[in-house]
Amino acid sequence: MRRLALISTLIVFSIIVAFFVACEKNAGLVESKSNLALEKGLKSNEIQFVKWKPEFNARLQQIKAFENLSKSTLPGIDFKIVTREEGGVVGGEKTFGNMVEFPPFAFPEEKRMEILLVLPNREDAGAVVEFLPNQQFDKEVKVTLSYAELDFSGDPHDLKVYYFNEEDGVWYNVPIASVNEEDQTVIFYTDHFSKFGWIF
Repeated sequence: MRRLALISTLIVFSIIVAFFVACEKNAGLVESKSNLALEKGLKSNEIQFVKWKPEFNARLQQIKAFENLSKSTLPGIDFKIVTREEGGVVGGEKTFGNMVEFPPFAFPEEKRMEILLVLPNREDAGAVVEFLPNQQFDKEVKVTLSYAELDFSGDPHDLKVYYFNEEDGVWYNVPIASVNEEDQTVIFYTDHFSKFGWIF
């Protein structure tokens, strides 16, 4: 009788162990698929973009109507000649809290650097900030993006930033270094310029 009880216990224990091992393997499979998406990137139709708030989008539309004016007078756009030796900051209040900080010697020569908030060209397009010119840097630059004007009311830690690769037409994840809930900004570091979009 004791022997039968022991065998029954061992069988039940084996089934439980097998169940947990199978669950762990499946969890690893889901995680590896998720990691693969981060490494391989996502096409635009595979992404749920966060959009600008409707009232902010309307404001960008008004700005767009005056695009024939000097860009230096328009909100949502900023540019500056940045020197190699000194570095500098482009953006800030004029670009609604979106900015980039260049350390000294981040690029080979003096350059005009530009930030612009992109007006959506399609109904499903999301909030995008473009940094120009598209180029690689010798050092990482610090980028601050503001989520204050996004049509998003969830946990800001759930927001993700992706950059658009012009060569393959794919969006790639950018690791966020920090989230500042008081300023409603995120900070990340990058060694290149591109279009950066919000995803959740």
